[in-house]
Amino acid sequence: MNTRPNPASRRPLVATLAVGLLASAALFTQGCTGYHSYPPIKGSMASTNPNSPPVDELMIVSLDWVTTRYPAGGTVISGQTPEFAINLPRGVRKSVYEYVAQKVSDRARPLTPENADSLPIYHIAELWVRDGLAKVTVLRPAYELGPAPDGTPVYQGITLRIEGGLHPWRVTRHQVWEVGTIQLPELYFCPGSEPEPEPPEPPADAAYEPIKEPEPPAPSAVAPDSN
Repeated sequence: MNTRPNPASRRPLVATLAVGLLASAALFTQGCTGYHSYPPIKGSMASTNPNSPPVDELMIVSLDWVTTRYPAGGTVISGQTPEFAINLPRGVRKSVYEYVAQKVSDRARPLTPENADSLPIYHIAELWVRDGLAKVTVLRPAYELGPAPDGTPVYQGITLRIEGGLHPWRVTRHQVWEVGTIQLPELYFCPGSEPEPEPPEPPADAAYEPIKEPEPPAPSAVAPDSN
């Protein structure tokens, strides 16, 4: 006797497969966008692309938190902080650089050769993301501690623990480091702000030498055969 399968009995299986596919897709998405490290960690599978989400969001949250609580100069005049520059990780695109600066503050400026010596600089020194948990270290100029022996500002590192992912990122705790604990990163100017290098000078022309006519072949020393 032939029995036809009950369609209702297949619904739990279909639902289970659908849930499994959705979960796999979510894990795959997290694996592509939720693991980041800067500076790169040797042997790590984390992304090192500073332009992919949520790196831009984390840089905005971190810089906003630090610059608001530790304004350049230590004081806020008429509700405004002085202008300052931000130094982002190498590889950040021009559009991302400008977007982060705009979102941090109307006083924030992308780092350029022109403002590097005139504005206080806040640096993104370290960035680590694992799904909904992130840690970002910002170096801020500590003018209240006096200058370094060479006259440049001393920098103090502040590591922020940030939680989010499925909801807006927010700072949940922070740690302030002793001056000199966190290494100052390299300056990475906003792309397009550096003057283009001058083209190399053409090589000097070689001295002119006239083309010599080919010399006629030397006569043969063997007498021709009279036969």
